[in-house]
Amino acid sequence: MKMSEEIEILKEQIRELEKYKEREIDALALGDAISDGICLTDEVGIVIAINKSYSEIMEIADDQIVGHSINKLTDRFKINKSATLQAIEQKEKISVFTTLGNNDKKVLITGYPYLDPNGKVTSALTVIRDLTEIIEVKERL
Repeated sequence: MKMSEEIEILKEQIRELEKYKEREIDALALGDAISDGICLTDEVGIVIAINKSYSEIMEIADDQIVGHSINKLTDRFKINKSATLQAIEQKEKISVFTTLGNNDKKVLITGYPYLDPNGKVTSALTVIRDLTEIIEVKERL
């Protein structure tokens, strides 16, 4: 293979990587635009990223959780069962309804594991929805 062909192949690979980077930025911007909290962890529950709503619902700053185990949140908010860790262990979607211990918010937490072609968990996405207002309105009605 000639040097010019190798350079063209490398340029094409760089363009492909840039497309992935743009998609990641778009995904994070989308995540910040919704009211549900989103948390991405690795295969053992170490937090990789959260959106703004996750931070607001949980009342925790990014730097207090990103890079740490999801167990830190489970302990801090007195959550009995982590939907994230259950999803990773069971390799299936898990939903948990709970009340956060620090702020009495009633939330639905759903963990989604991502599996590679061999069935091994590669990461997990957790979505948290604050249902406090909806429940309060229902109780008043």
